[in-house]
Amino acid sequence: MTTTGTFAPLTAYLRAWLHTTPAPGLAVAITDRQRTLYAAGIGYADVAARRPVLLDTTFQIGSIAKSMTALAVMQLVASRRLDLNAPVATHLPWLAIPSPYAPIALRHLLSHTAGLPAGSDFTPAARYEAYALRHTHPAWAPGTRFHYSNTGYKILGWLLEDVTGQNYAAILRRRILAPLRMNDTDAVITHATRHRMAAGCIPLHDDRPYRQGDTLIPAPWMEYAAGDGSVATTASDLARYARLWLNQGRIDDSRALISPATWRMMTAPAIKMAHGNQYQHDYGYGYGIISHYAPADNSADQRSDRHRCHDHHSADHRAADHHPADHHTADHHTADHHSNIHHFIGHGGSTVGFRAIMLADLTDGLATVILCNGGDVDTYAPARYALRFAAAHRDHRPPPEPPPLPDPTRIANPARYAGDYTNPATGATLSVRAAGNRLRLRAGPVAVTLQHIGGSAFVVPDDAFDPFPLRFRPAAEAAGETVTGATMPDEPTPGAVITEAYHGGDVYIRADATQPDTPTANADSSPDPDPRLSPLVGHYRSHAPYVSNFRIIQRRKRLYLTWPNGGEEPLTPEPFTPGSATDPSASFAVGPPGEPTPERLRFDPIVGTRALRIRWAGGGDFYRVD
Repeated sequence: MTTTGTFAPLTAYLRAWLHTTPAPGLAVAITDRQRTLYAAGIGYADVAARRPVLLDTTFQIGSIAKSMTALAVMQLVASRRLDLNAPVATHLPWLAIPSPYAPIALRHLLSHTAGLPAGSDFTPAARYEAYALRHTHPAWAPGTRFHYSNTGYKILGWLLEDVTGQNYAAILRRRILAPLRMNDTDAVITHATRHRMAAGCIPLHDDRPYRQGDTLIPAPWMEYAAGDGSVATTASDLARYARLWLNQGRIDDSRALISPATWRMMTAPAIKMAHGNQYQHDYGYGYGIISHYAPADNSADQRSDRHRCHDHHSADHRAADHHPADHHTADHHTADHHSNIHHFIGHGGSTVGFRAIMLADLTDGLATVILCNGGDVDTYAPARYALRFAAAHRDHRPPPEPPPLPDPTRIANPARYAGDYTNPATGATLSVRAAGNRLRLRAGPVAVTLQHIGGSAFVVPDDAFDPFPLRFRPAAEAAGETVTGATMPDEPTPGAVITEAYHGGDVYIRADATQPDTPTANADSSPDPDPRLSPLVGHYRSHAPYVSNFRIIQRRKRLYLTWPNGGEEPLTPEPFTPGSATDPSASFAVGPPGEPTPERLRFDPIVGTRALRIRWAGGGDFYRVD
């Protein structure tokens, strides 16, 4: 269903795009500073019931609601009921987090710079998750580095409750939803409103990367009420919320939820996350902030989807190259409309079976929202296209060319990976060949086209290769000279020659590869496993809905944590304190050596030749199941 036929080409593109994703339905809306220009429902809200997506269908929006939590906090700051620089423990005395650094303040939680773990929702929206932080400690001085933390925003939600004496749902309704007339929005997810909500979908297999065309099943259902993302809404209602930000916090000419000064504070970078000649992605208070060159003509914006806004509970929150805080407060809203530098704020959202994005172009005065009932969907490219389409329509220009539809078999520079690879331990071989813009793999009876996940990682669509992806590395990085700790598949250094392929713990050497002769390479090049680490290798699960399982593998005498989405992170042994009760061989930081991280895990107990459990600092327990 659409509200207008003017945007028919955009609707057609979104319908075609939806068919390439693991989601049966979507809702979309576009707004300018005055009104909603376009809204549509495409596909099915419930496949089994053949119920279509309608304009009043609600979707879970996950971490997009973090900005609502931040907005409510900043309203209390403006009324002097809260102080951004005051220690959080001032208002939550039960929150005891051991630390050698200065106390964590509100502004650190708002900007994900408190040094807290990401969190895994190992409890059902219970305050115990924050209480359990007394068993961990911040990884750095608050305010100096970025690490996405759902737990941090849960703490903000509980702080709002304690300061106001109201529950979280009542706070959002009174302070945000009612003033904006977001009448179809639920502040928390409950059984009472489930009948209005789309049915979420997830892949059949939760322990391996998604293959194109894999079977989808209904996502688990749960009630949820916490400050990190418990809102369900319609596309039209979320467009109303987006208009608030296009208008510097004003509802209309006579009413505002926040002052222009507060709006500037929330939409200015509080921490720098990444930078480049034409692209910057920073984080404010509840928002990702993007400044980059936007084409003024009709050419498609081919910017990589690796620069998308953050998603709720997405594994790629756990690692990036972060930089010290940058507290400038430029007014993005008054940027030169005729320049090609566009300023965006936005956020992604992900819950079990749902994916969403809200993206606002402050330069053009346009915003879009896309809500999907599928959990493994990249919404950034269609959101950017929707904004460009709306800008062209407003300016009476021809519609822009749409971006290519997602095709995981289409590979950039496939010849880079082509070659014959041999496992020196087993003699097994992989033959990888470029075929146009695709990669073909032959391994014994298996002959398939690889599907790109991201970076250097590919799905091999054959059961013999499950549950691990195939990833490629250059010699220097393979030897350990450069170790990238990224939960999403990492991209090899541009121009570096691929010399190895990895499948789980197995290493395959390219036939024409020259191996580096370095101390690091010599120390770790043996394919034989380290027997001291072998008891830790295995498949670990929990009943947590967002982080249900992962595997620990050993490769070249190092341990790696492999996520179901295909991402991988090295485990670095934690320093052992003499006299402590912790086994020095069983405690690890999740990340490369020398890189601070709040994510730590401990294997406990180890019985005979098997570790039975992993205790994640601030994130619950995972149990060995293989």
